[in-house]
Amino acid sequence: VADVPAPEELRDRALLTTYAALVAGLALIVVGAAGRRPVPQGEERPVGPGRGAGVAVFLLLGLQAVILTAWEIRQPFVFPSGFYPEWFIGGAPLSTPLIEAPPGWVTVAIILMSLVAALGAVGGAALAR
Repeated sequence: VADVPAPEELRDRALLTTYAALVAGLALIVVGAAGRRPVPQGEERPVGPGRGAGVAVFLLLGLQAVILTAWEIRQPFVFPSGFYPEWFIGGAPLSTPLIEAPPGWVTVAIILMSLVAALGAVGGAALAR
């Protein structure tokens, strides 16, 4: 069942749903950025994690990013030569569900999010709370 290509109508619906989710996500970012307000007078600003917790999170998320990066560097040596580009753009050799991203993109997104969170935690940013 997973090897059967999806009908064009179903593919078009999935793309529309994906675009709608993308627009909704961008709208949330815009609303969040527009709704920021300064801290009222007399109140404390939100603080980030303590030094020990920030370093621990940095080490754990940094280790995760390093391991996943090493895994991605390993992939071209393990897979056949024509398969690795499909790892990032999808295609015939991969049998992924219709609205799932190719595995390479998912891994790269996790690596980038881990690095941003790790650097925020070690820097004591409020976003790391």
